[in-house]
Amino acid sequence: MYQEAAEFYEKALMKNPNDVDAKIGLNRARNMIINRGLIEVRMLRLGSNHAGATQKLESVLRNQRSWNIEMQGAVAMTQDEETRHAEKWLREEAKNLSQSPLPDKFRWFTHSYAYLIANAQLESDFEQYQPRLKELGHKQCHSIVQDVSGQRFYLHDFVKKYCLAWGEDVSLTVDNIDRSRYQGLNTTQRVRFRTNDNTGQQAILQSRLAQLEDQFKNSLWYSSMGASLLAISVTGDVDYKKTTRRITRSKKYKTQEEVKLANGKTELKEVEKIYRYPVREYNEKYNMRLAYRGNVQSQRLNHELVKSESHRAEGHNNTFKPAKVYPSDADFMQVDHKFKVALDNANLQIQVKLTTLWAASFCEQGLGNHQGEYILRCGKVAPGHAFVNSWFTQKFGVDYAAMAQLYGM
Repeated sequence: MYQEAAEFYEKALMKNPNDVDAKIGLNRARNMIINRGLIEVRMLRLGSNHAGATQKLESVLRNQRSWNIEMQGAVAMTQDEETRHAEKWLREEAKNLSQSPLPDKFRWFTHSYAYLIANAQLESDFEQYQPRLKELGHKQCHSIVQDVSGQRFYLHDFVKKYCLAWGEDVSLTVDNIDRSRYQGLNTTQRVRFRTNDNTGQQAILQSRLAQLEDQFKNSLWYSSMGASLLAISVTGDVDYKKTTRRITRSKKYKTQEEVKLANGKTELKEVEKIYRYPVREYNEKYNMRLAYRGNVQSQRLNHELVKSESHRAEGHNNTFKPAKVYPSDADFMQVDHKFKVALDNANLQIQVKLTTLWAASFCEQGLGNHQGEYILRCGKVAPGHAFVNSWFTQKFGVDYAAMAQLYGM
């Protein structure tokens, strides 16, 4: 309820940052979220769920810091009391985790409860565990250094970061050429244009293919050490045809006319008339049939762009005020805009398909081989993959998402 209220006021402030009522409402809703959160903390603790209570209290403290809210009175007293209870659990948990042969469990613990640990001033107390943790970190570092070789580029980068985080600057060697990735994208096109502006349409296609080449540098398949360029060809047809015909439109209007009566007198009477005028009718048809083709590590990369649109428009230069008829320009199809939008969408789809092919390459085959190289590659697109998380949990004691936060993977 209060979360929904906070979201409502946040949206209002996005529209108008000076909305005083929204500011007051947002502050009130956030205070209630914190109050309710502290109540939930107490209920979890009284239910002997100390881990859950501590996690919730950490969340409350993070919100307080983010929202710049300082609790007062009874609420502040409740927070202090729950912090004291959490402190006991944190001390016990730290002691237990410090005995684990996997030092990243302790590191993730201190990362997860950073606000509570700081609030309870436990950093100095936890320093006593650092010598052993550092020793274990060095040991873990050197146990995975030996796996770095050849084409294991992801493992190389991970091990480098991991060892540096534990104070070890290790020397690692991999191949000079990455045979699994590409140093860029090379697009070619053989598209036949039959439009009212072939040169303009051709230029739009060229610019969008150039953008696709630039966007590829953000792809997982890109590496400055790649062995070659990934070739993608675009073939097909783009047709635009506009036909014109002259038609007649009519519009009724009323006017005053003198009518002669039987007694010889005249009077004004309202009569209805019809005004007929010529109009140019335009019928437009725009068809795109483009095929993108490539081969990514023996996997086909295909995308079809098929689009067909029809449009009718009218225009004329007639003016007749009694019938309220005035010149009107034909509203033609925005061909260039439609082509740009279609090509932009195709570029997005190509990127999605490249990611799908990455998953097919590294999340489905040989995942348990290559000493973690495929695990790391798969984690980039499927961080929740069961095998990926199982590997990290067994080797480091925490899952992929935790390691990604700790070591910037």
